[in-house]
Amino acid sequence: MTAPPISHTVLIATLGTCVALLLAASVAVGYAPLDLGAAIADLAAGRQSLPALVLAELRLPRAILGAAVGFSLGVTGAALQGLMRNPLA
Repeated sequence: MTAPPISHTVLIATLGTCVALLLAASVAVGYAPLDLGAAIADLAAGRQSLPALVLAELRLPRAILGAAVGFSLGVTGAALQGLMRNPLA
């Protein structure tokens, strides 16, 4: 017996959740240990502390750029498949 196909809504929600979790993990991981809660609190309050600076100037741009590059590569691959009419292109 084969399993019923997954609906597109469930698939998109699951993939979106995975992207959000991996984006958060990318922000949390770095060379130097960072108290993420304190950094977010300092950033929200407008305080110029070292954790807030590391978060705003280094880790967030790195994570957003990585997500944007991955998204653009995915869209480019999908466009290439549509242009070539080849699902393996």
